[in-house]
Amino acid sequence: MRRLASGGEIDRSRPLSFFWNGERLSGFAGDTLASALLGAGVDVLGTSVALGRPRGIMSAGLEEATGFAQIWSGNVAEPLVRTTAIPLYEGLRAEGRIVRGMLSDVPDEARFDKRFAHCDVLVIGAGPSGLASALVASSEGKRVMLVEADVEVGGALLFEEGTTEGHTALEWVRAARQALDAAPETIVLTATIASMLLDQNGVLLVQRVGALLSESERGALPEQRLWQVRAKEIVMATGTLERPLVFPDNDRPGIMLAGAARSYLARHALAPTRGVVFTNNDGAYRTAFAWRAAGVDVAGVVDLRPVVAAPLCERLEALGIPLWVQSGVIATSADGAGRLAGVTVRSDAGDIAIPCDLLAVSGGHEPNVTLPSQLRGATVQLSPVADTRVVAPDGDESRSFVDLHRDATVAGVERAIHAGVRHIEHVKRFTLVGTGVEQGRAARTNAGLLTSSLIGESAASVGISRSRPPNEPIPFTLMAGRATGERYEPRRTTPIHAEHVAMGAVFEVAGQWMRPSRYPRAGEDARATIARECRAAREGVAVVDVSTLGKIDVRGPDAAWFLDQLYVNAIGTMRVGQARYSVMCQLDGAILDDGVVMRLGAQHFFVTTSTSHAAAVVDWMEEWLQTEWPSRRVWVTSITEQYSTVALVGPRARDVLARVAPALDVSREGFPFHTVRREVSVAGIADAQVARVSFSGELSYEVSVRWHEGASLWRALLEAGATRDIMPYGLDTLQQLRMEKGFLIVGQDTEALTTVYDAGLGWLVDERKEWVGKRSTRRSGNRRSDRAELVGFVVVGSDEVIPEGAALTRAIGAP
Repeated sequence: MRRLASGGEIDRSRPLSFFWNGERLSGFAGDTLASALLGAGVDVLGTSVALGRPRGIMSAGLEEATGFAQIWSGNVAEPLVRTTAIPLYEGLRAEGRIVRGMLSDVPDEARFDKRFAHCDVLVIGAGPSGLASALVASSEGKRVMLVEADVEVGGALLFEEGTTEGHTALEWVRAARQALDAAPETIVLTATIASMLLDQNGVLLVQRVGALLSESERGALPEQRLWQVRAKEIVMATGTLERPLVFPDNDRPGIMLAGAARSYLARHALAPTRGVVFTNNDGAYRTAFAWRAAGVDVAGVVDLRPVVAAPLCERLEALGIPLWVQSGVIATSADGAGRLAGVTVRSDAGDIAIPCDLLAVSGGHEPNVTLPSQLRGATVQLSPVADTRVVAPDGDESRSFVDLHRDATVAGVERAIHAGVRHIEHVKRFTLVGTGVEQGRAARTNAGLLTSSLIGESAASVGISRSRPPNEPIPFTLMAGRATGERYEPRRTTPIHAEHVAMGAVFEVAGQWMRPSRYPRAGEDARATIARECRAAREGVAVVDVSTLGKIDVRGPDAAWFLDQLYVNAIGTMRVGQARYSVMCQLDGAILDDGVVMRLGAQHFFVTTSTSHAAAVVDWMEEWLQTEWPSRRVWVTSITEQYSTVALVGPRARDVLARVAPALDVSREGFPFHTVRREVSVAGIADAQVARVSFSGELSYEVSVRWHEGASLWRALLEAGATRDIMPYGLDTLQQLRMEKGFLIVGQDTEALTTVYDAGLGWLVDERKEWVGKRSTRRSGNRRSDRAELVGFVVVGSDEVIPEGAALTRAIGAP
């Protein structure tokens, strides 16, 4: 194709440069990437999936089966995008990727977001029917959303001649758009694909916002937007798809749908030097007439039908355009680059060779049923006016392509039938027709017609293969929207985080929390740091930030009863000021979480959970209260981020605590193990809570203060313990200390089916009461003697550190 000197809807005053396979080319505002490539003389975009044959652009819209590209945004690529769907913009970078795309190895820099919307009427497709439907609904005061895949509304009216209500087609389209834009309850979304049809009138829309933006706006607004819409009514005005014809070598660059050829001429001023039209219907004749009006040499029209309407014949004759009826293209030739150079027509007069650079084909039109077929909507295929298949003279159908994207041929369909395949969905999978990126929009009907003719059944009974959502590829990052990186999984920090940073902590993520792994000193490797921190906790005094522990406030007259139902040991027998380690299980008897329950009052409990299960335990409690025991008077409140907690650990911990809490009796008799003291003043912080519990096995106190006072508490403890060589320690040391004592972490040391007995915690269970999961633990399968058990081990005769997650196996030859 070539760019004409005038005409089209492009803005010639705004030239745009773009890059194709690294080469700088130019087009105009109003071009798509496809039209810009054709205007720049790029006919061959790449090679096909299986046979490596040259392929170009065969449509101007949704039917595109070969014109795919990889679009680059910075260092991030979006693979396999239809070139017909990308409006040209300054600096666009693209590569020909007909077969498969390439994922970039850098974080996605593209901008995506999501919108949620409800409307009374959702109209999908802004052609004449869609525009008329939206105008009627809008005039009735309904909330209307009109969705169009193109950057302009109008559909076929953008390139077809004619008048509507006394106006030209384009005038009517512009008036309709102005009326819809002025309607207060109407939204028009262009460059938007209705990609998925969901139950209950839900629709997933993908809008290429960047296609509608100026160069200055593109850096500030999202490139793509995912709309999740729920509508009372949906109007399917998706129009029709033009069907290609199947004949030998019908895949060459330069063979294009007739409607696409008219669209490129009317909208982008693109035309061949010498064109031929090959059709089985009247509609394609308009392409020949439009070409001739633009000064194109039209070599002729080839029609498969034996009879053509007299007005068409008369007009062709008046324009001097040859017509061959009951004839067909039986071969094509190519130049050295693989582009179309000519066609061979078989007619009653014999075979005729016609040089040309574009062949416009049309096998008729069919409704675009991609969306309703996603929900298994029924379709009935009517027999076409004429067949869409032309048999090669030598009987070799291996170059007659049914699906250009998948390199599926007539010969392949014949092999499927000979292999005993009959159902169209089985034919699809045997031949791969319709399994490509474009879901076989240009291929599935021809595949159905071919199958029906080969097995001798009606086209209506064979039907067409269904489509799967989405009907256009959706980047995973678009599905995520802005929920990427920390927006997807936030990095949570404790109020002591700045103190950890100042002390040179190395961090790791634990349940979204940024927790210190260790506090290395100059010249120390990780092993030396952990050894130093462990020594401080065992022999002196150390502190660790445990603010991330789940903390739950449980209150009410039935609070004790409620916790008795969830935990395996007795909670209701606890005295005020007492703490008790316990475990809760799921219905199948598997451990859900463990923690310490502290009784702060007759109807008041302070429950701690593991960091990673804090939210799950709250959900578990609420589920039981809301579904099984709604009449029980219990109130559950997550207070994880209301209190900051520091554990003071080691033989000298009592001394340090006594310095910062002089009014507290910290003696062994006055503050025994598994007790808790409230409303204590610690380092001048009133209303602190101190619990004597331990996760290291050493003497330990957990001091909890209000969240914003956590950093002050941390600094005060370090200052009070400075003369005793107090040290902070992180998760690495915490792991080593707790493993030495055999203290487990649910989810790390346990599996999805681990029971309290498998974990060696059977001593906790109070058999005198019922608790959630108890009945399941009594099942014979959960009490087998050969079940896996959690055990500890000691490395003998070596100081080697076993890597975390390593598997223990029996040595070869060992008994």
